Amino acid sequence: MNEQIEELDPEKYVKNSETVLIDVRRDEEWEEGFLEGAVHIPLDTLEEAPIPEKEQYVLYCAAGKRSLKGAEILQERGFSNVKSLAGGIQAAQHSIPVRTSRKEGEE
Repeated sequence: MNEQIEELDPEKYVKNSETVLIDVRRDEEWEEGFLEGAVHIPLDTLEEAPIPEKEQYVLYCAAGKRSLKGAEILQERGFSNVKSLAGGIQAAQHSIPVRTSRKEGEE
């Protein structure tokens, strides 16, 4: 009884306290850069990982395929209002700031 996963246009994404932005990419991808405000929960851990209780969940990956799979997993776990960021970080980086996990002075 899964709902259709909505693909959210990155330009329409609005960061707020009731939305959790979840990056489902691999660790090495996350370390290269992630969208501001995102939490990192790799796709292969999503079935068991603790998920913050919020009103809306927006998942992203590199281009949009893994985040759709991740959204399906969250729906199967009983979460509602789950969306996938259309085009992933590749599309979103033009409208949402990208951060890195490196500290100042690291190479």
